[in-house]
Amino acid sequence: MSLNAPTAIDMIVDLSTRRDPRVGLIIVDDGTIGEPRERIAALHKKLAFYAYMLQIGHIAHAYPDLKDARPSIEVVCSQLPATSEMRRIQRVIRKGEPTVDAEVRVWDSDEFQRELERLAA
Repeated sequence: MSLNAPTAIDMIVDLSTRRDPRVGLIIVDDGTIGEPRERIAALHKKLAFYAYMLQIGHIAHAYPDLKDARPSIEVVCSQLPATSEMRRIQRVIRKGEPTVDAEVRVWDSDEFQRELERLAA
């Protein structure tokens, strides 16, 4: 999947530690959108979709073992480096019932790989 698929969840991973149960919803930026304004617009659309899926309970329903985990959205840039504008995104909030407030972290692929290794240690 990629930013070109705004209504698809790319991947869901368990990012829990012993003290912090966390589910990571992964957005893969595979570099197919190179123009910076188009890229950030596509990311905003995908973030809005992920927030919607959290709000309607899709993630908790599909992954009942992770239903009590704190959600985060992890943007992994696999081909092009993350832009400064992308890195400024820290949260996605969707008001309603229930309100969604999820942390957003933007990574280059090597940074994310190191984070996964750290969590596995």
